[in-house]
Amino acid sequence: MKKTFFISILSLLILISLSFLYLKNSEQKKITSYKEFEKVLTQKDEQAFIFIGRPSCDYCVVLKPLFYKAIQQTKFKGYELNTDSIKNKTDREKLEKLFAKLNIDSVPIIISNENPEKRYTGDSKLEKIVQFMEEKNHE
Repeated sequence: MKKTFFISILSLLILISLSFLYLKNSEQKKITSYKEFEKVLTQKDEQAFIFIGRPSCDYCVVLKPLFYKAIQQTKFKGYELNTDSIKNKTDREKLEKLFAKLNIDSVPIIISNENPEKRYTGDSKLEKIVQFMEEKNHE
């Protein structure tokens, strides 16, 4: 009885620890300013993908978890820009100008730092997102 209790507690602690690590890692990948967004876009040493969306967008809510699953499958770096989280007026204005330059006029959208002109705005299907990411890797 004591052995079962001990194993249950140990399993629970391991699960909580792994959950904490997962959340910590995904929080580090959230872009919260224009400067961070620009840094990710100009970082050319490693390919990364950026999910741009907002919580008030139903399509974004559906696509976001698929984006993270695709990132896990492909092992690329993944970042998230919640457009509603950019509160600084100057940052918002700079983002709007950059979005206009990149022809980003709606969300959700997934772009690559290697070529932000090419983007994924298609189906909410994991296989298609993975295919998009892997195709970018070969260009």
